[in-house]
Parts: sequence; structure tokens; C-alpha cells
Amino acid sequence: MIDSQIREILKEHARLAIDLAALDDAADLYQAGMTSHASVNVMLALEGNFDVAGAERADGSLIETWTLYLTIRHCENHR
Repeated sequence: MIDSQIREILKEHARLAIDLAALDDAADLYQAGMTSHASVNVMLALEGNFDVAGAERADGSLIETWTLYLTIRHCENHR
């Protein structure tokens, strides 16, 4: 269920250059064509859908969307 929710968010916000169905769960979204702008949209959608917040690193940069995605999957698998 969580994978389908995440894939739906990716479908709506990632603006991938290739078909999302062709990607496996370990695929690099940037290699698949996601831009940094689209990654912000994906992160915001993930945060809103799963009631989580992206964190900032010590240098002030945001944790990458993929890291947030993996964190959500991990949390769901360990409920």
C-alpha cells in the first residue's frame, strides 16, 4: 500500500523522463530525469501525505527526497 502511495506521488510530482512503471524501487530518480525543482515538489507531497518533515543537514541543505522516501518505507515496514 505504501509503495503505491509513494509511486502515485512520484507520478504526479517527479516529472520523470521515463515511465515510472519501468523503475524498480532502487532506481535513482535523478538518473530517471527528476529535476531539483521536481524533487522539492515530491518532498512536499511526501511530507503532506505521510505527516513527516524533511530534515536539514548541519550545513543547512535539505535531506534528499530519496532519503525521505526510504525513511518513510522503513517506518512503514517497522510499525
